[in-house]
Amino acid sequence: MEAKRMVEDCLSVNEHILDIDNFKCTIKDEKMYLSFTVVTDYGEAEIDV
Repeated sequence: MEAKRMVEDCLSVNEHILDIDNFKCTIKDEKMYLSFTVVTDYGEAEIDV
């Protein structure tokens, strides 16, 4: 999936981000919604955009 690759590429510049889990992409009314878990060396964070 291109959206996941683009997110991973953008976040890869942050040395604290170790992984991205639970990536979900939906399109509704011509808008893209993303949700995923960012795994860092400080813990995890849920992201919705």
